[in-house]
Amino acid sequence: MGKIANEIAGAGHEVVVVQPIIAKNVSFSVHKNTKVRLIEVMVKASMDELASIMKNTWIEDNFKQIGVMGQIFHDACVELYNNKDVINELKGEHFDLGISGWFDICGVGLFKYIGLQKYITAYGTSVPPPFMSHMGVPPSVSFVPGVFGGVEDRSFFARAKDQFGYVFEERLFYPKFWGKIAEAYKVFDDNLDYKVCFGGDF
Repeated sequence: MGKIANEIAGAGHEVVVVQPIIAKNVSFSVHKNTKVRLIEVMVKASMDELASIMKNTWIEDNFKQIGVMGQIFHDACVELYNNKDVINELKGEHFDLGISGWFDICGVGLFKYIGLQKYITAYGTSVPPPFMSHMGVPPSVSFVPGVFGGVEDRSFFARAKDQFGYVFEERLFYPKFWGKIAEAYKVFDDNLDYKVCFGGDF
């Protein structure tokens, strides 16, 4: 996201980056262009709990880790949405376009909250098949492995395994993660579904 901000600012556009601080030990920012205006939002939510769990990431239950991460992102998101000074400042900007990463869906909710009509999501990786389906794009399950898919050759068995992985991610993994973060939307809209934010209502 920082590199995107650099490019857009370098092309002469005004850029505002909203950054909730949940990893307090990270003291650098990827965007280097001095024209980028950074709004840092201090929140109580912290990645410290996740860091202690992830010390054993290869032997612990990954499903538990994603639940903890979802809760941390949810808590930070609620704090951001409840920060009326920041929300009012953003509403007053009348942005032309918003850009958010796909992994933490707090950003797309923020765009809905401030009334921004035009926004896009950016990817630093391949797009996971369940995410594609939320955007109305048929998921390419047979040749794009999901989060839990392997990287081996796309044999018949690997593709069959991807089908099961897709169902697991679509029905359990992302609802546990994105669904938890999306509960923060209740700060401003009791009925907003994260799938709608990604164009699921096309």
